[in-house]
Amino acid sequence: LPTMVPTDTRVWTQAELSAAIASNATIRLGCDITLSAAGATGSRFSISGITGLVINGNGFTLGFSSSSTSNGRIFYIDSSTVNITDLTLENGYIYASYNNGGVAALGGAIYLGGGSTLTMTSCTLSSNRVSGAYANGMGGAIYAIGGSTLVIASSTLSDNQCTCHVGYHGGSGCAIYTGSSTMLTMTSVLFSGNTGSKNRGAAISANQAASLRMTLCTFSGNYA
Repeated sequence: LPTMVPTDTRVWTQAELSAAIASNATIRLGCDITLSAAGATGSRFSISGITGLVINGNGFTLGFSSSSTSNGRIFYIDSSTVNITDLTLENGYIYASYNNGGVAALGGAIYLGGGSTLTMTSCTLSSNRVSGAYANGMGGAIYAIGGSTLVIASSTLSDNQCTCHVGYHGGSGCAIYTGSSTMLTMTSVLFSGNTGSKNRGAAISANQAASLRMTLCTFSGNYA
């Protein structure tokens, strides 16, 4: 009998991508996709309880048209296994304050929840940001909570920011923050121009109980 080869689901719009994620499809972008705002602490796409989701960016960009406190993040991933390749994520922005009910701004582009595994290959995360008024900021591009696994290869994290405007002691991880019992493995990853204020970790802030492995990674022009 012939072997059945799964077919990709090609998407061109935000709505098509959302539907494909809900269907646990193997997804391939057909163009750049500009997202509508998800709200200051919201997420444009939520991935929960899904195993084996594959998103092939095909060299395209997924993100917001500009940096704005109303954008929210791009992906919220919880109790899922996700593989993302050849995709640029840009202009995610989580803004937390007591006025909008947030006490921390976590993960400008991606929030990776406990029990999740995210593998990113040949990806770029650029110009993502977390910021807060009377709130901590953690993970300008990626916030990985304890118990998650994050694997990044042949990718770039550039010009991401983690800032705290007033009233709090600062932020952690201008590009990546990893919590307790998180496993972070990186190979051939470039960290460039990631910045922050009142910050711990110009590129990466890792909890003392996290596992961190780096091979052939480059750090350039990051400061906090």
